[in-house]
Amino acid sequence: MNIIKISKIIPHGHRNAGLIVHPETARHLGIQDKKETVLRFGVMARKVHVTCKAKMKPEHISLSRRVLRYLKLPVYCSYDIVQKENEIVIGPFIGILAAARERGMKYRVDPSKKNLYLSNYTYHYDQIRGAILAFSNKGINPTRLKIHGYMYNPENKQWIKGVYRYPASLLKKVRLADDLRSHFRTVLGKDCIFNTPILDKWEMHEMFAQSEAVSPYLPETILYLKPSDIDAFINNHSKAYINPIRGSDGRGIIKVSNDGDSILVEFRDGDNNRELRFKGTSESSQFFERQLKSRQHLIQKAVDLMVAGSRIIDFRLVLVKNETGEWQEMGIFGKYGPTNAVVTNINRGGTAEPANITLRNVLKAGENETNVMMTEMCRLGFEIAKTFESCGIQSANLGIDIALDKGGKMWLIEVNNLDPGHSIAETAGDKDLHYRIRLTNMLFAKRLAGFDSVL
Repeated sequence: MNIIKISKIIPHGHRNAGLIVHPETARHLGIQDKKETVLRFGVMARKVHVTCKAKMKPEHISLSRRVLRYLKLPVYCSYDIVQKENEIVIGPFIGILAAARERGMKYRVDPSKKNLYLSNYTYHYDQIRGAILAFSNKGINPTRLKIHGYMYNPENKQWIKGVYRYPASLLKKVRLADDLRSHFRTVLGKDCIFNTPILDKWEMHEMFAQSEAVSPYLPETILYLKPSDIDAFINNHSKAYINPIRGSDGRGIIKVSNDGDSILVEFRDGDNNRELRFKGTSESSQFFERQLKSRQHLIQKAVDLMVAGSRIIDFRLVLVKNETGEWQEMGIFGKYGPTNAVVTNINRGGTAEPANITLRNVLKAGENETNVMMTEMCRLGFEIAKTFESCGIQSANLGIDIALDKGGKMWLIEVNNLDPGHSIAETAGDKDLHYRIRLTNMLFAKRLAGFDSVL
């Protein structure tokens, strides 16, 4: 499959010349002897007349304005083109589902906001190329196969609001409603949607519990149904974490401890740590009844985490699929929670550094021991990725939280397969790595869109 780089699309007004190309470009695409072909952009296709002209530059093509309007193809992007299944495909055309509502979408593309939410994905545009369309759930019109969204303009680095056609692949940063997920799987193809379906923490625990390779790393976990479940659990284990099954960034996590005389409840309230102590289960049950009624939660045995002073520590493994469709480890980081906090999340006041530094400074591990532990973390990560795939889940972007207890045993704490934030790389002092991770995400999305090699 020959993929050819096109630096410019020139609109023209000739009725009988839909596509004009240089003869050499036509030869590479296998259309030098054809009078017409089918041109595809995203999910839309149009039959066009083919004209070869030697005066065209090989890196340019010309399309009629009528075709451009029908495909809603922006001419300010640089494209790759390829001949595939008797069609000429222009792309890649990548969609980014970036927000649930239009209000959130406007904030993410507002040039006055110093927000890197989407610019991380376009930083290396010269390696991605093509059309990049960002939109919200509310911008999708499934009846007309159109999207009200924002197209990235690499010339001025702005996002252009408009109505566009469906892309060829979809990178999800937020959840899709079940009906829309089914719709996109039908229209785009089930393998063209990046990170779907999204599992909650309980569904994920049940999946990993069936894996011989992953299950030994799981702390004992049950689904919370009523306050007495917590009482029974901490009577057996003395300490537990209560987690929202759809929580993120450490929000809503509660640590519960039973010291025999009272029940201690610890949680993060904004930037502050809070502690409540109850004399018995009657008082604590009333608290949990109020606190946990709005969402489902799970109860997980508290791992006696390694610490640095009064700061708990765990590790984040970043695992993504690259442009060849293979899983690639991008980095492992040590995360330090705020002083006396129950979570290590960066957004909740935590800090980060490369994992080898954490292991050497905190565990006093030598180089060989450090390498062994990091290798085991990677091995666990690849087993987790393999488990996702064996269950039919299209994942390509994982943030895996792993802990070491004070005895040196490794535990799997959590896996984020929706939209793990990789700004942890910047926090750890490697901003370029953050950009490389997002580039790798986009190159895999480019592969899903049908462009996996460049001539």
